[in-house]
Amino acid sequence: MSEALPRAWWHGCWLESGHYLHDVNGRRGPDMIGPCPLRPSGSIYEATYLDGGLAPRRLRPRAWLPRSPFAIPDDRIVFTRMAGDDWDQRHRLERESEECPQGEFLLHAIAGCTIAAWWDRTQGDERGACNSCLIVDGDHEAGAMIDLFPRLFARQVWQLSAAGVQLRFLRWGTEP
Repeated sequence: MSEALPRAWWHGCWLESGHYLHDVNGRRGPDMIGPCPLRPSGSIYEATYLDGGLAPRRLRPRAWLPRSPFAIPDDRIVFTRMAGDDWDQRHRLERESEECPQGEFLLHAIAGCTIAAWWDRTQGDERGACNSCLIVDGDHEAGAMIDLFPRLFARQVWQLSAAGVQLRFLRWGTEP
């Protein structure tokens, strides 16, 4: 008897350029099977923070963040959504930090889902700022997310593996 898999979505490139929200079958937009909690009600678009806003960045040694609405973590790992709706602060976070290596991920608990977010240039787009988000319904720890990943999105796991990228959990970005 096989275990039922939780509902899940992929945000990022699906073997070609362009970051979009996909179901487990690669469908997006109105063709997706079932609604995703990260798509605002009535909208055909997903939450904008999925496009790079949750992926880990490391603050530069002399980073300057005036009026910061958040405490700078000891590990200096940040993500642009930390700045909330303050677009100036988001841009400053981007300028004062750099992307963590591909595959290093943060976990986030948002809208009843667990999201693993990382920088990823293995899924069909090699340009800068390419990221991926594995979104799974419910509460899951890092080990469970890594175990579920190949069962939900085998092709994406293969792409990462073929490029020599391994997922490595950093910490929770948005606490459960």
